[in-house]
Amino acid sequence: MQDDFLASIIRHREARTGKPFRHTKRQQESLDEFDEGTEKAARDLERVTATMDDKNLLISTLSGEYMQLECEEDV
Repeated sequence: MQDDFLASIIRHREARTGKPFRHTKRQQESLDEFDEGTEKAARDLERVTATMDDKNLLISTLSGEYMQLECEEDV
């Protein structure tokens, strides 16, 4: 959904200005930093879950599912 929203913004900006959209250098640096952070978080999550026992894996999974349900109810 967020990707569709951003694509829509870019299309409207391009239509308004008549030029193709390009990120500024700072915007691109920020996006690159976000991507690096995402990759690091995924590696950290894999590392942590690999060391968990069955009980803690179950607790973690159920907590995540509960949080997702709570977030969906708020929408």
